[in-house]
Amino acid sequence: MKKLLCTVTILLAITLIPFLSTGQTTNEDVVYLKNGKVVRGVIIDQVANQSLKIKTSDNKILTFKINEIEKISKPEGILYKKKEKDLNKGIAIGVIAGMDISTISNLVVNDPVTKDSKLGFQGGLIGKYGFSKLLAVQLELLFAQKGYQVEATPDGALTKHFLRLNYLEIPIMAKVSWPMGHLVINGNLGPYLGICLNGYEADDPDAGQHGNINFDQGGFNRIDFGLVFGAGLGYRTGKCELFLDLRYRLGLSDINNRSSLITDGERYLKNSNRSFGIALGVLIPLGK
Repeated sequence: MKKLLCTVTILLAITLIPFLSTGQTTNEDVVYLKNGKVVRGVIIDQVANQSLKIKTSDNKILTFKINEIEKISKPEGILYKKKEKDLNKGIAIGVIAGMDISTISNLVVNDPVTKDSKLGFQGGLIGKYGFSKLLAVQLELLFAQKGYQVEATPDGALTKHFLRLNYLEIPIMAKVSWPMGHLVINGNLGPYLGICLNGYEADDPDAGQHGNINFDQGGFNRIDFGLVFGAGLGYRTGKCELFLDLRYRLGLSDINNRSSLITDGERYLKNSNRSFGIALGVLIPLGK
């Protein structure tokens, strides 16, 4: 009889040990520290937003300040986790600079002709307000150079002509961001308003002789407007975001009053700016 009782006791002990062990693991608190260490035990005291005490499995009692803790995991899930700042929310300011490759629609020149784009500078200031980590509105104040250049060979003689227009440009865009860790994919879309500050044109740019354009009747329009859209890639580091932007500007206005004199048969031809830009920039959030 005693042997039977002993055998039953041993079998019960073997059966219950895994459950007891599981129960201890299940009730264990886990504290993850910012320095990378992990402390396991049972939290025995906690002062809200200040400190906590944890008793480890070897009966040591450790005290940690809240600002030393990354997160706390309990049996029912994560009890506390350090809140990360969303860099896309709120106000941010920055700068942007790069290059524009531009031309003008409906160029009418003698054939055969080579139509080349004009390389120019773009750059200025950025202001952004983020509504959430995905959506923001971005306002920019830019200096942008646009224009075109052509080479024609009527009657076998080479003729060159180029035009440079300098704009103060104000794009206002909806900006959609998709964060992937430190990397951010951005998309931009919105209207822009351009004010032509000055410009010049010449038939032989190599000679260095330029004629200033005029804005009188029969000259150029100062106001340009259109759409800007594009995409980019950002990298968030510390408190700022470095980004690369690719943009296309589709001019909708007629920049040249003289274009009313240019027709293709009976069809009216409008001259509008077209440009593709690539730029680097940085955004820095304001406030805490």
